[in-house]
Amino acid sequence: MKCQHCNEREARIHLTEMKEGKKTELDLCEECAKGMGLVGAIEAVPEEVQKLTCPTCGLTLKGFMTTGRLGCEDCYEAFGDYLEEVLLKTHSASRHKGKIPQRLAGPDRTKRMLEYLKQELDKAIKQEQFEHAASLRDRISELEAKDASSK
Repeated sequence: MKCQHCNEREARIHLTEMKEGKKTELDLCEECAKGMGLVGAIEAVPEEVQKLTCPTCGLTLKGFMTTGRLGCEDCYEAFGDYLEEVLLKTHSASRHKGKIPQRLAGPDRTKRMLEYLKQELDKAIKQEQFEHAASLRDRISELEAKDASSK
C-alpha cells in the first residue's frame, strides 16, 4: 500500500483516529510520519530495549513501533512505559477520559463518572455554557450524595 501523503513509498505506519464518532485512517511511510512528528521515538530507544518482547504473543517493542499495533492484551503491560509516551503524543493523554459504558457498575463507575462530569463542568464554564454547567453541577451533586449514602 502506498503512503497517502507522498504517494511514493510503501506505507508502514497505520494510524486510526476516532473523533466525534468518525473513524479516520491514515497510511504513511516512515519518512512522512517522521516529518509529521508521529515517529521518531524508536531511534531514541536503545537497541536492547527495542528487543523487549511480550511474553504472551512474542511481539517486540520495535515491532509495535513499526506497525503501531499491539499483539495481545499483555502487550499493554510489557510495553507500558513506552506506550504512555506514544499515547501522550497521539491523544494528549495516557488515560481514557471519554464516556463510561452503562454496563459498568459499582463504586468504580461512580468515581469515573464524577471525574468525567467534573471535566465536562470545567469545559462548560470555560466555554461560558452556564446552563449546561448548572446541569452538570446538579448531576455531580446528585452522584456525590448517592455515593455518600451508599457508604
